[in-house]
Amino acid sequence: MTGEFTIGQGSATRLVTLPLMFDLVAAPLLFGWLLLRRGYAPSLRRIFCVYALLSPAIALFVAAVSLVARSAAGISG
Repeated sequence: MTGEFTIGQGSATRLVTLPLMFDLVAAPLLFGWLLLRRGYAPSLRRIFCVYALLSPAIALFVAAVSLVARSAAGISG
């Protein structure tokens, strides 16, 4: 895997590079830690914790599906 994720089908296929995918996942986590301090509603902190757990899981799932689809289609790289 070259660190690229395929989005779309056919001629409308776009590649999301690994650094961009990392930033899409890491940027909200980087600033979301501020919500874990005292003074914010517990429900908001719970929502952030769920997001912090799910966003990397979803990114890994999309990468795995993309890799499987590319290997099934015989696309290398």
